[in-house]
Amino acid sequence: MLAHNAYPDHGKYADRLDRAIAAGVPVTIEMDLAWVDSRSLIIHGKKNVGGDDPMLETYFFPRVQPLRDKARKS
Repeated sequence: MLAHNAYPDHGKYADRLDRAIAAGVPVTIEMDLAWVDSRSLIIHGKKNVGGDDPMLETYFFPRVQPLRDKARKS
């Protein structure tokens, strides 16, 4: 499965990443990144920066950690 833009977008679609992870593996999860003020924001470019944009380190990595751990063990 390919989860395209699996991140919230200005308060909408908050369950995208959870739905992608719940689908199981194999899965490809696409994230659009923009570097803003030394932060890796998951957004469609700098022009779309908002106050609630998720960061790669705090939004994506913690959620996929269980998948990574399981893959390493198998």
